[in-house]
Order: sequence, then structure tokens, then C-alpha cells
Amino acid sequence: MSSCHSVGRSKETARIIIIGSGPSGIAAATRLLEQGFKNVTIFEAEDRIGGRIKTIPFADSVIDLGAQWCHGEEGNVVYQRVKDLDLVSKTESQLNTTRFLRSNKEMILQETANALTTIVDSSVPEGPNAYDGSFGDHLNHKYWLEVEKLPNVDRTIATEMLDNFKKGLCAFEGSDNLYEVSGHGHLEYETCDGNQEIHWRDNGFKTFLKLLINAKEDLSDDLGVLKGRVNLNKRILEINWEGSDELRLRCWNGEILTADHVICTVSLGVLKEQHASMFVPALPEPKLRAVKGLKLGTVNKFFLEI
Repeated sequence: MSSCHSVGRSKETARIIIIGSGPSGIAAATRLLEQGFKNVTIFEAEDRIGGRIKTIPFADSVIDLGAQWCHGEEGNVVYQRVKDLDLVSKTESQLNTTRFLRSNKEMILQETANALTTIVDSSVPEGPNAYDGSFGDHLNHKYWLEVEKLPNVDRTIATEMLDNFKKGLCAFEGSDNLYEVSGHGHLEYETCDGNQEIHWRDNGFKTFLKLLINAKEDLSDDLGVLKGRVNLNKRILEINWEGSDELRLRCWNGEILTADHVICTVSLGVLKEQHASMFVPALPEPKLRAVKGLKLGTVNKFFLEI
């Protein structure tokens, strides 16, 4: 949050602008309203709210183009908010029913598949002496070290299995390959305990947004507690907080806005592209290092209608 030295501002008079209407922006707005702040406004560059939560109709149901699963139960603020409301269901583990089929239609023996799967699981960097190189280098080294200990394992099959595992891990990491993922990554990323594939039944992730804003109808028609507070198609080009009395924001069309406080929730991609011109003065060096150092991941989805 960027703030100027406002004097005498109260919950009734403080002007708060939130940039971005994704989950973070919406959560910030609803929490402020719950706490009694009256002058809260959201500015969104797109023509809809939700950010990376985007549920659309598909066949006789819906699909999520962005966020889809609720991953984990313990320490997961999303799950904790909905667990008692009969809105989600847990997906049973599919790992025990997985079978591996080669491109020539040959089924890999389950004993072999289980052994190679176990090796991959044990090759994930962990502990205080985690691998200093990339995840890919570490996985290759540990995998083949352990495969050599197995009797009568076809190296071609082991290579195909490793390639398959890598593609699966890339889907979880959101990376093009595992050589751009740090070997320390799994130590630094905290996974919430519990079921990792909790789904929203036939309603999609937008269910959570509707809950946050207390909307009864579709989000395109009902903004719940945010009614009258969301400005769509309003892209902010500059946040100027050099003044002593108020912040000045410049929109894409030249319009100037003023506020006492600004909460900026734009995505990493927007920050990478626009941070140099967006913030006056520039962001502090630690934040700039984070923006420049973090990479963007991509997870592709395929939806099949039968």
C-alpha cells in the first residue's frame, strides 16, 4: 500500500483506490468495507472483474480458464472460508489408477512404473542441503543414479518415463522446462496440507468471488457489496506519490485521480512491463529485484467435449 502523510483522515473520509479487481483487489476492498471504510474504489483495466479467476460456460457446464482447483486444506484461506458452506468437493486421488502406455500401445508393467515413479518422488530436492543448481539437473542426476540400481530395467523405457515425469512437473511448476526452476524452489514453496484437488462442482472458481462480494446473480450483473465501486476499462498508467498531501494517479486517457491511499494489486506481468513508468518515485530496490528476478510461468489447458 502506498500512502501519503494524511492528517485527520478517518474511515469515513479516507479516499482509498485499489488498482486491479482480481482476488487480491476484491479481498482488499471487501475487508476495508467490513472494517467500516466508506470511500473505497476499484479501478480495473479489463472489462470484467476476477483477474485470473475466469469461469465461462462450456457445453452443459462451465470451465475455468484460469484458477481452477482449491489446493490444500490446512492454512488455505480459500478453503477455510468455504469448507462449511457446502460449496466444494474433494477429488479422490487418481495416482493409484494411473497406467502408462507407450506410443506403440505397449502397456508398461505396473511394477516397473511403480519403481520409476518412486525414484522420481525421491529425487525431488529437499532438506538443508538442497541442490544448488536447477531442478532439472538435480532430477537427472538422482534419477539415473537410482535407475542403475534396478535390475532389468529397459533404459529406453526409463528415458520415456523420465520425459513424461518432467512434463508433469513442468505443469505444476508452470515452467517451459525444469532447467529454469531452482533446486531450492521446493524448500521455499509451502504447500498446504490436505487434498490438493478440491473442486467447485459445476459452478467454477467464480463461486469464491461471488462469496467474497456477496453476489446472488452472475458477476456480470451483480457486484454485491462492490456495486457502484468498480470502474471497468480504467487502466492506470502512473501512480505519483511524491506530494505531501495526496497521491495522484493518471489514467490511460489522461484523466487525473487523487487519493489518500493506493493499493496496487496488478500482476507480475504488468509490473515487469510497466514498473519503470508506473511508479513515481521508483519502487524501492528490493521490490525491483523481486520484480525482475521472478519468472512468468504458463500452464496450458485442454478441454474436451464428448
